[in-house]
Amino acid sequence: MSESSLLSDILNMLGKQGVQELGRQAGTPPAETEKATGAAVAAVLRGLEEQSRATAKTKAGTSTEDYLREILANRAGVDTSNVQVHVQKLDPQDASKILRDVFGDRQPKIERQLGKATGVGTDGMGKILSSLAPVILGMLAKKSQGGGGASPADIAARLGRESQVQKEKKGNFGFLDSILDQDHDGDVDLGDVAGMFSKYLGGGH
Repeated sequence: MSESSLLSDILNMLGKQGVQELGRQAGTPPAETEKATGAAVAAVLRGLEEQSRATAKTKAGTSTEDYLREILANRAGVDTSNVQVHVQKLDPQDASKILRDVFGDRQPKIERQLGKATGVGTDGMGKILSSLAPVILGMLAKKSQGGGGASPADIAARLGRESQVQKEKKGNFGFLDSILDQDHDGDVDLGDVAGMFSKYLGGGH
């Protein structure tokens, strides 16, 4: 049996109620919030994968899982079972630090382009990313420390495999290559991504 993707795992854990709470906190419409949530989760996972590879290249003796082990440290104890409460108790400084770690100086561009492409705007996407980032790391930490049977090395390997799949499926994931490309400043087309993410969130029924 093939393993589920981290993207689908996280979207399933968020669920409809979690996404609705994200929309309430960000002040964004339901349909656009679903699309923005899926795009944001995919972007954070891709950013983690790229940063882990970049760190392994620039720091001697460091592997991709070392980066993940460090960034997930102290997050396994964070309770992400109730996403609504977690989002309501967001620590803005913690969220900002996570996004800087994951995206670096690309963060404003990512918020602008994803916000435009999903219809939630730059401010809405910034709020959704800020709310999601700690939740995503908490869920990954739980997976890596006894809650999901996956070590940091396992997660690093899965991120790498999923990143490769994304690059190959241009119809669904080409927007991430565009956004995460340092030199790209054009518009982003999400194409049929919204329908795919709605399926994970239960919107396809």
